[in-house]
Amino acid sequence: MKQRRRAGRVIRLGVDFGATTTKIARFDDDEGTCQLMEFPAWSQTIPAPDGSKGLPVVPSVIAFTDDGLPRIGAEAGAAGHPDPAATRWLKHYLISNSSIQVAAGKNRHASAKDAAGTFLTRILTRALGQDGPQETEVTFTLPPDAPPHYTDWLAGIAAKSGIRTFHFVDELSAAIWGCTGAPDPHQPVLVVDIGGITHVASVVLFDEQGEYAGLPWCHVRVAGRADGSTGGVQVDTWLADTLIARDYPYSQDTQKQECHAMLVRECASAKERLSAVETTEVIIPDPGTGTPRSHRITRGELETVLNRHSFGDTLNRTIDRALSAALMRGYASTAIGTVILTGGCAAIPLVQDLVKKRFSGCTVVCDQPLWAAARGAARYSAMKRGRDTVRHDYALRYWDQDSLSHGYRLLVRSGTPYPSAGQVARLIISAAYDGQTHLGIPVYEVQHGPDQVPGGTLELVAGTGGGLRCADAVTGITHRADPVWVNERTPTYLVASPPATKGEPRFELTFSIDGSKQLLVTARDVLTGRLIRQDCPLFRMT
Repeated sequence: MKQRRRAGRVIRLGVDFGATTTKIARFDDDEGTCQLMEFPAWSQTIPAPDGSKGLPVVPSVIAFTDDGLPRIGAEAGAAGHPDPAATRWLKHYLISNSSIQVAAGKNRHASAKDAAGTFLTRILTRALGQDGPQETEVTFTLPPDAPPHYTDWLAGIAAKSGIRTFHFVDELSAAIWGCTGAPDPHQPVLVVDIGGITHVASVVLFDEQGEYAGLPWCHVRVAGRADGSTGGVQVDTWLADTLIARDYPYSQDTQKQECHAMLVRECASAKERLSAVETTEVIIPDPGTGTPRSHRITRGELETVLNRHSFGDTLNRTIDRALSAALMRGYASTAIGTVILTGGCAAIPLVQDLVKKRFSGCTVVCDQPLWAAARGAARYSAMKRGRDTVRHDYALRYWDQDSLSHGYRLLVRSGTPYPSAGQVARLIISAAYDGQTHLGIPVYEVQHGPDQVPGGTLELVAGTGGGLRCADAVTGITHRADPVWVNERTPTYLVASPPATKGEPRFELTFSIDGSKQLLVTARDVLTGRLIRQDCPLFRMT
């Protein structure tokens, strides 16, 4: 039943679009509590390890009927789809910018980007509808290595879903903020994320300090990180192998292959259930008769499978590499005060015991790791209320012919709140030579203020073809204080028609910041009076 909400109340959602499951957490401003949202027919409920109400998650799967109608999450399996594995790796395909096509109906295909868009848009639209016409803020989690095109894709999904205010937060920060206890901001934190495809260990440091609602208000940076290739899907495969060997000893190979594909899918849920119960069942249709066939599996068998494949040793080696990388930067493992476990496999008691034993002198936080990131993301907008700002200075870089050096025209100063109430900067730009038709807008991130940073060795020259190029090869720019050309890969050009005259003022630019920290530019042609760009995205700032 839809609950009546107080008028004017802000609904805050945290969206963790995972490789295998998607979690959406809802933060209650009045109560200061957070809970996972349930979507009937789409969600599957995983028993909570502490015996409380089960955790509803949506499998990150979409399948299409012959007519092209989408089936979301658990609905894909319930609708009798034989194996929606073709759309199981949506997040992986998106981040890698894969061109793979998935079946989207009879004789029809769709890109992974479009399939994932349909999946997430439908979930978000239903999430917004549960609260009626209320102001809603949504925060999306981002993996540490998320490419710009993935962030832009999420921004587009937010717009399609009718979300007006949205934010992004890295998964590490979200995991920390999703904990029930706040770690000491003066000590490094080890975050161990055992996800669906991989596991990652990260030694995290706090850049800023302060408190809001008892949680650390901070931005984090990574001192050491290591990735492992083993994740929940590999564990599911190991479990399926075990059941095949045990329950189908004399079956034909083709029958075993058919059963194996179904067992892998069902073992994913069984593995999560075994974190809360000692015994569970996996039920699949018998390939010969089609009647349901039950396969019993215990937590002890799961632990035997993990030990047989040296899962604990693999995890320890990954942690060792992360700690070694942090030590090279001057942070010893003895300085770590808190270890945080996230991801579905982090709920397995054997895994928790392994980490607790290794870090016996630390506080090990492993309360409901399955949705720690979603919980932290939901808390994010409440934590940042009235406080979140742009972290660095952003400026345009130009070559001063008189001083024969580079200069910077400041656009946004660190500490600027967003979204901006109006324009944050205004300037006029001119052509570098007669007949120039394309004028670029090179934006640089400066971490210590433009007036404190040397020019470096990078020089931009307006080429005869209208583009920007480097005058010389750039080598050795590794110092943290060096400016970074943030929109080099996605440059923005203003087209002068008719061509511009050298030194003549040609474009008036005004800059503003939207609710997702995107720097926007509006450009007017001074010569013709035409508005040629309006609120055009240049770069999403940090």
